[in-house]
Amino acid sequence: MLGEDVRGTNGIGTAAERLPIEVLGAEHYLDKNIFLACNAAPIFDARGKLAGVFDISGDYRNPQRHTLGLVRLSVQLLEKRLFEAEFSNDILLAFHSGPEYIGSLQEGMIAVSPDGAVLGLNPVARVVCGHGPVA
Repeated sequence: MLGEDVRGTNGIGTAAERLPIEVLGAEHYLDKNIFLACNAAPIFDARGKLAGVFDISGDYRNPQRHTLGLVRLSVQLLEKRLFEAEFSNDILLAFHSGPEYIGSLQEGMIAVSPDGAVLGLNPVARVVCGHGPVA
């Protein structure tokens, strides 16, 4: 993946710097990309490492103001499914201060081995436990 330092300002490369972003038209470094509206957000694995970037791009002259929100929601769902798949054979503890949020994208999840070792934290759990921000 080529970051912003290699390709200049662009949605995917800039999101790889760890934050969701919208890059519109002439904000792109490369002239051939100035027709684009790029909305991108990083995808993190269960250990908080960058696993990829999710991007929705289109013509900047027809922007959809909810695209970045859709990208962020898609990433949350993807991270939740990746977490559950990676730890499908382990104990998953879900928590939230409001019980109605258990099973939602807002729940914290911790993967624990049968002997009690913590194996992974989802993004919400990382924030609650002081291990980093939620994108």
